[in-house]
Amino acid sequence: MKIKYTPNFASSLEKIILYWQDTLKLSPVKIQQFTSHIDKKIKLIS
Repeated sequence: MKIKYTPNFASSLEKIILYWQDTLKLSPVKIQQFTSHIDKKIKLIS
């Protein structure tokens, strides 16, 4: 099952990720770890 975020959540998450990439210079690996963590938590509650 693919997780679908609400438009507001997806927009907020996109802004956060862009900030991490552009300002904090986080690696794609670190960002992927974070988004994977979100997916796991959402799966636990669904």
